[in-house]
Amino acid sequence: MGIVQIIDPFYQKLDPNVSARVPQVGQIVNVVSPHPEVIPRILDVERADPTEHYATKFEIRPFDERVDFKKKDRLPIKMLNLGLTEEVLAQTAKLRPAIVVAADFTIFDDVAKDLKTVGRKHLQQPFVHVVPLYGIQTDQHTGGFPPRMVARIRALMYKQFFFCPSKNSPLTVDSVARLDRMHPVLHTSVAGVKSPAFIPTDYALSPEALGVLMGMMRELFGSTEEPLLKVVRELAMEALPAEARAAAGV
Repeated sequence: MGIVQIIDPFYQKLDPNVSARVPQVGQIVNVVSPHPEVIPRILDVERADPTEHYATKFEIRPFDERVDFKKKDRLPIKMLNLGLTEEVLAQTAKLRPAIVVAADFTIFDDVAKDLKTVGRKHLQQPFVHVVPLYGIQTDQHTGGFPPRMVARIRALMYKQFFFCPSKNSPLTVDSVARLDRMHPVLHTSVAGVKSPAFIPTDYALSPEALGVLMGMMRELFGSTEEPLLKVVRELAMEALPAEARAAAGV
């Protein structure tokens, strides 16, 4: 069982009147999460007819450093708003549950007005950082984390993986939070209007579970192992199955 034996309860219920409007650290949400690729795929688009504003010809190809992200003389295409040195990426993604790990950033109202005037609102845009969740391997889901990895993740042997049980949560299967795939999400479109691609729940990690996750994140970004995290790791290791210990050399 590992960390699940140590932390109980693992989740807490949030006030739905608040959680639906304001993202909170530790909150479980559903977001569009992209799949990173070693070599980005470029969606090369152009007009078939110079008088038509829509993209009517395209090619998907690997990134080419000789021509991509360099100034190009091309006609503008409706709804793309491509800059001179910008490209369109072709990338797969999935709607996944995720944990909010950062939700409060500094925004000055007087600067916001200036940025809106000059068309640079993105410099103070409200967003959150999330850690996406991936399911473990089951009979129904054969592509998830295999049992040996799950045992070690439960024992906190991976710096980049955090186990999240499905019990008493909106998760449909036991899952793994991938700290190595943390990414930003814009949760509002215009002021006060929630993005349809950001779906909050009224569940969050309990303070104890969130404390462990945050300790792992600080460690991942270069901090030394914190005393609390060290104690939890030692306790979680006691439940590590013998076969997982032997293969890992512990």
